[in-house]
Amino acid sequence: MNIRLSAPFRLILAALLVLSLQACATRGTEIGTSAPSDASNAAWQAYQGYASARASDHDPYRLSGSLRYGSQGDTRRVETLLWSNGYLPIRLDVMAGIGALVARIQETQDSFTAYAPNENKAIVHKGPQRVQLNFGRPVPFSLRDFSSLMRGRFHEVFGAAEGLNPRALPNGDIAFTLSGGILPGMLELRPDGLPVRWSAEKGWVMDITYDDGNPPLPYKFKLTHPDGYSAILLVKDRQKPNAAFRDDQLALELPAGTIIEPIKKGGN
Repeated sequence: MNIRLSAPFRLILAALLVLSLQACATRGTEIGTSAPSDASNAAWQAYQGYASARASDHDPYRLSGSLRYGSQGDTRRVETLLWSNGYLPIRLDVMAGIGALVARIQETQDSFTAYAPNENKAIVHKGPQRVQLNFGRPVPFSLRDFSSLMRGRFHEVFGAAEGLNPRALPNGDIAFTLSGGILPGMLELRPDGLPVRWSAEKGWVMDITYDDGNPPLPYKFKLTHPDGYSAILLVKDRQKPNAAFRDDQLALELPAGTIIEPIKKGGN
């Protein structure tokens, strides 16, 4: 269900957006061999502990990064600045270069707004469905999901899932089939419990790389699709402001005369 927008407006936004239910992924293909129960239990418990510890952090944050997406020979790169008080609303500014603002985006509990100042156009959605990113093919992640992923808050993306059918991989990692959570698929954990890959059968694969911090935090997300599409999201800088952002710093007010287009179900 893609947005129907004019061609110039499509190119200005960081990526196409889709309006869809958070249930489009399927379980990953079974891989590896059956993992020993002691190793798989230890890895899963470590994952739960890591995600739970990150979930207790509700402080203001500001994340700057970059996003490259597209297909071979046709990619685009933008700079991103994401900030919040640790909960919704979330604000995102997208820049094509230094000072070249191309989009202002806000997600609240029940609304999504993306404004392109150069076009004086906005797309607005109100309702329970999440607006998800689309890097050539829809990905099952919204803006709030990527915010959670970048801060290691995996429970907010995968939910209180149960890790079933643990499989030992040649690299020493253990892959679990996610069940009963928000997002199905296969989640690969390092022995220390850090998720390094999520995959959906015949769909997107997301590889996660961590920094050397204590605790380590994700700084690189590489998404690939069998149809030839890909995206790389890098976290370049993390800041924790001393004071909470004011309401006006999290707001997204549309100027008078803005052309507003709702998100419509349909093709490209």
